[in-house]
Amino acid sequence: MAAIIRFTTPTLTLEFSASTGYDPPLVSQSLEVVRRGDQGSSYQKVNVQLSGFFLGNDNSEVQAKILLLLNILQSNEITLYYHDGARAVIDSQRVWVAAHSDPLEWKQYNGSFSLNLYYFRLPSHTDSALAVSYQPTGLAAYQFDPPPSIAQAFKKNRKSFREPRLSLSGVDMGESVQLVLEGYLMAATPQLLETKRAAMAAAIYFDGTLNFGSLYSLAVRPIEASIPQVYPQTYLEYAITFGYDNSAITELEITKEYSRVHKNPLIREWAYCPVRPSIIERNESAQVISYTFKASGYDLSVIRSFLANEASVIVEPGGVELPGGIETRQIRGGDPSISVRFAKIHANAVISNLSNT
Repeated sequence: MAAIIRFTTPTLTLEFSASTGYDPPLVSQSLEVVRRGDQGSSYQKVNVQLSGFFLGNDNSEVQAKILLLLNILQSNEITLYYHDGARAVIDSQRVWVAAHSDPLEWKQYNGSFSLNLYYFRLPSHTDSALAVSYQPTGLAAYQFDPPPSIAQAFKKNRKSFREPRLSLSGVDMGESVQLVLEGYLMAATPQLLETKRAAMAAAIYFDGTLNFGSLYSLAVRPIEASIPQVYPQTYLEYAITFGYDNSAITELEITKEYSRVHKNPLIREWAYCPVRPSIIERNESAQVISYTFKASGYDLSVIRSFLANEASVIVEPGGVELPGGIETRQIRGGDPSISVRFAKIHANAVISNLSNT
């Protein structure tokens, strides 16, 4: 059996074979293995080079054959079939045009051409220890195939690195963690790729559990995703960000403000009199302590219980609460949070004034 090379689009077909009288071009292939950052799962890009010529009785016949080839190359849906006479080397593979060369020549009786095509080969990843899946709450698990690379970034749940890790009541404030998944999807046809893309987008719409092989399983929330629609391509790259906190409380602010103690001075001045004013110190004043608590997290009941424990440590015993205190709950439009402001008056000072003031 002689070699056969066939280009097919939805509207055109060009076959190089003995039966059509078009001499098959020379064909070579090279494999390119691509990894993101030279790590993680790879995909295979196959580059195909074809070099050949058209024969004709005159220039117009040669140009007509070249024009047919050019019209095929303008399509985004080119299928390539290559049989070398012994086996199908490329069996109706969707290909893309990387370059086309039409040499400068008269083309009176023949015209040369050179094509650079490429396609992606579906890889096989069978390492179950590195399998990555996402289980949306109440739905079937989604399997990432091939497995993506995963980068982890975390931020301490504290305003400053100088703050202690533990709260005043001994609760570990933990970190806010983000997991960035970067990978790709491939399919034999654009329709299959769109099906894969839609399945991924639907799965990560909900909170769920991210499983990374046998290494860890984490309850996460989707934060951001980029899963482009690339129809009619058969390959796309995506990036998905999940997040979680390893503490139920993600933010804590506490302030405690003391009024200064004084002697309730009585000041007397005489109008139109050169005598200095008199200052009489009387009994020591009471002391007012103002408190502000604010905590953020996921559940308001948990936050309120947490603030009660913090208050048991920081609020001074005794005293009488003054009017005007308030408790505010952030329910929507931001992180769930509770803030409390109040003031208590103590007949006897809890803390003395700063020395030398």
